[in-house]
Amino acid sequence: MPAQAKGPTGSKGATRPNVAVRADGTGIPRPQYPIESVDNALRLLLMFRDRGEIRLSEAREALGVAQSTAHRLMAMLAYHDFVRQDPASRAYRAGPALIEVGLSVVRAMDIRSIARPCLEALMEQVGETVHLAALEGADARFLDAVESGHALRVAGRTGRILPAHATSVGKAMLAALPDSEIDRRQAAAASLRTLMRLPVAQRSSVILMDVLGHSLEEIAVVLDGTVPAVKAALHRGRNRLRELAAEPDDRPAPVLAAADRARLAAYTARFNARDFDALRDLLADEVRVEVVNRTRLNGRGEAGRYFGNYGQSRDWLLVPGLVERRPAVLVHDPDDPGGMPLYFILLDWTGDRLLKVRDFRYARYVTDGAELIDFR
Repeated sequence: MPAQAKGPTGSKGATRPNVAVRADGTGIPRPQYPIESVDNALRLLLMFRDRGEIRLSEAREALGVAQSTAHRLMAMLAYHDFVRQDPASRAYRAGPALIEVGLSVVRAMDIRSIARPCLEALMEQVGETVHLAALEGADARFLDAVESGHALRVAGRTGRILPAHATSVGKAMLAALPDSEIDRRQAAAASLRTLMRLPVAQRSSVILMDVLGHSLEEIAVVLDGTVPAVKAALHRGRNRLRELAAEPDDRPAPVLAAADRARLAAYTARFNARDFDALRDLLADEVRVEVVNRTRLNGRGEAGRYFGNYGQSRDWLLVPGLVERRPAVLVHDPDDPGGMPLYFILLDWTGDRLLKVRDFRYARYVTDGAELIDFR
């Protein structure tokens, strides 16, 4: 025969019921060879049905185990995200994984068949088409509809996905959300092209706060800035995302003509190969070179010195790209070629001749507010 099970208080000799009673009143016999650690972990999770948070002392008493055992159980549940510990109260609350398990069961239910009688009753009451919808990010997905019998009526939209802010049912759902949740949904649903239209500081702040859930203090550390600066960037970035969300679609990704792209690629390849004589041959007679905050050079004779200055340094790696949708050269740290550009150089051509160069090597601050696209 199996050994006698410990009782609810954990004391030896006390027996735990041999039959567990389900919520529907049916019973299930206790396994003949129970695994105590699994049993305790599951009992901990079940405690969240009746309370919003559980302290370690409460878990210890309910399971009848030592404080260290209760702590190890909670630590393992926290590791798998089934619980989260409040840093202030030190109490444990249901974590995302536990909530997701419950929601997955709900999602598996045929919500349309459950809601259908309500939709039909509401349509009869108001005499208009009624929709069942759910929020998906910043969009509304139409799950079902009961159309009005009027000749002039709103057609059912079952199966369609529309911007929530552009539909009445979407507006109703958004109105019930706190502002922070709306901001989070807009940021999470924004396409990469939309996010890339935000300046770097705004884009980083929005993603770190509204998508990844970092605090203002954590973002300030990541961005090497201050909390007030993060607040300002977050405010501006969220407002800009709302403006972009109101546009019909993202702007199409910019495309350079094949000849322009080939010319830009050849220029950066020669520059990286330090073939400055070949680059000097590309200069137009009336070329103008501006190294912002440093100097201006006019004509082939003066402008040739520009390449000589770069020949004396090795702290650059050039990549073809666009800046504010203009052909440009993005300059990276050669030791960190995958990182953010340090600065950029704008180029203007006349035919195959270089007409104007504007180099921001000594004005790198402008990079933070620029729309940059890397063509690598």
